[in-house]
Amino acid sequence: MSSRKNNQSVRKRVPNACTRCRQQKIKCRGSFPCEQCTKRKLVCNFDDSQQKILVTKRLSQLSIWSLSPEPRLMNPFALGASAYAPASRGDVPVYLGTSSNWAFGRRVLVMSHEQILGSMPGQESLFFQSEIYDLGWDGTRGPFASTSPMEPATLPTADHAIYLINAVKFHCGQMFHLFDEETFMRCFAIFHDPTVIDKSSLMPLWFVHYLLILAFGKAFLARGTRGRRPPGAELFVQAMQLLPDTTFLCVRPVQTIEILCCACLYLQSLDYRSPAYILIRQALGIALEHGMHTDMQSQHIPEHHVRRCRNIFWTVYILDRQLSSLMGLPTSIRDEDISAELPYDPLKSQKAMALDIQVKLSRVIAKIANNVYGPEGRLDVRYVANTKDALKDIASVTDQLHRSFDIMHDAGVSRLAAYLHLLHHQCIILATRPLLFTFLEAKLQSRQLGQRRYESVKALLRMCLESSFQNLRILTQLQEQGLLECFLSFDLDSAYSSTLVLLMASVIDNSLLAGDFQWLQRSHSILSEMQSRGNLISGFIQAQLQNLERTLTGAMLPSYNETKSLDPSDDSPLMNAGVGDADWQFSMTTTQMMEIAESLDVEGFDWSVDSMLYS
Repeated sequence: MSSRKNNQSVRKRVPNACTRCRQQKIKCRGSFPCEQCTKRKLVCNFDDSQQKILVTKRLSQLSIWSLSPEPRLMNPFALGASAYAPASRGDVPVYLGTSSNWAFGRRVLVMSHEQILGSMPGQESLFFQSEIYDLGWDGTRGPFASTSPMEPATLPTADHAIYLINAVKFHCGQMFHLFDEETFMRCFAIFHDPTVIDKSSLMPLWFVHYLLILAFGKAFLARGTRGRRPPGAELFVQAMQLLPDTTFLCVRPVQTIEILCCACLYLQSLDYRSPAYILIRQALGIALEHGMHTDMQSQHIPEHHVRRCRNIFWTVYILDRQLSSLMGLPTSIRDEDISAELPYDPLKSQKAMALDIQVKLSRVIAKIANNVYGPEGRLDVRYVANTKDALKDIASVTDQLHRSFDIMHDAGVSRLAAYLHLLHHQCIILATRPLLFTFLEAKLQSRQLGQRRYESVKALLRMCLESSFQNLRILTQLQEQGLLECFLSFDLDSAYSSTLVLLMASVIDNSLLAGDFQWLQRSHSILSEMQSRGNLISGFIQAQLQNLERTLTGAMLPSYNETKSLDPSDDSPLMNAGVGDADWQFSMTTTQMMEIAESLDVEGFDWSVDSMLYS
């Protein structure tokens, strides 16, 4: 009895909850150390001046420096953890955006080289934007231009032009609104009227628009390049040289925005990301100024104008969200500030359904950028909770995607359905890949992150890998059908990010891949075909991935000792299906994704107090 009283007298009561219980909103009795922290063998901290620290026997045997608070593990891709790279030219360092595919791949390669080889990778693997293609024009006009004026491009005949316009409609028409067909073709007929002599001066803004559409058409139908000059470059440059300063284009805002969207998408495809980003922000500014983000209900606005503005606004919205993510920059308009309706379509056409899905996934992209890559930056329970919420948002679109654009049929994959499914999987990869980077970095540094931590987020890692596998399956099917997109960057981005993820996983825990490396052969095949058809960027990306592959080969050490390998008998196609298999039976439903999100052990991923030394 006296012994019990003595024990109780030692456990001093304090009036407030401990720091961890308060953060977790867990009931805390105020004893020191509290029951919750004792149960999890965690350090129990109180804000009270009389707080004490429970130290494990292992920690007491460490050197004295280890008794100081240990640093919190940070999300290296958070907004508050900015990173830069040396510029290839000039003296301004290059900002590595948080969610950028390019920045992510670069940081994986640099980190792997430094940890394994003790050096930086060669410059041939560190290409920068705007360095691969040469437009032959630096953007300056007038007497101070550093490049000589280009000869006006030779325009195609009317029937050839219609062929090029139809190519643009096939490759872009169902995903983006780049021109109003009725208005555009009415001007086309006037332009090709043999009785009209001075054609371009009658409608100068339309002529700029026409040149951009022709440039796209040539790019889509090209089967190679002339050196570093991209297909359609002469038409694109002529259009941009004739385009008036956008400051003075407010009298024709609708066509101006369509022109800016065309120029933005063309430049993005050439890896001119910064100019493309600036153009889409200009387009968004004009759209906002003219109220296109509102419902536009007014007796003074014709209904056909409202329909066109809605098509324009949502195209700008989608491109802005996607480019912001590719640049790793914050979005510029909140969804709460948008009241514009989607274009009304009584027939519920594929184009209308595709627009609806794109808008929803673009909202998810923005939410991931704001929360998963937000300013907080700590890899703690909030990070997992934000990722969990992002997966729920993605899951809310999943069934609609499969219902409207099913890819499980014998007739092959449609180009539109493939684009939407790739975008869907890219959202999953974007939300989960910071975890892969963290585990890879710890593995290369021989740090132990703990079995419970790994187990608590293993479902996230598997979902990331399954999306990467699915992307390569879809791209392989497109390749077999001759539908692989070799100008627009969306297929290339998917191949790049998916291969990066799978290469990282092969080092973290090769049982995740079940020893099947057919996916790597398929990835190289996809990138090689893109290069053979004139995409110069794919060649640089393939060289970077091969460099990373060679580097990581030296780190193929045994998997984490404390990590339980995945069961190789698992029925998931991740474990037993090759990328080349034409097996479309696997596709996550909303229910399955929600179950995975709900199964995450948020508490088990609490990095905030239990650091690596306590593993």
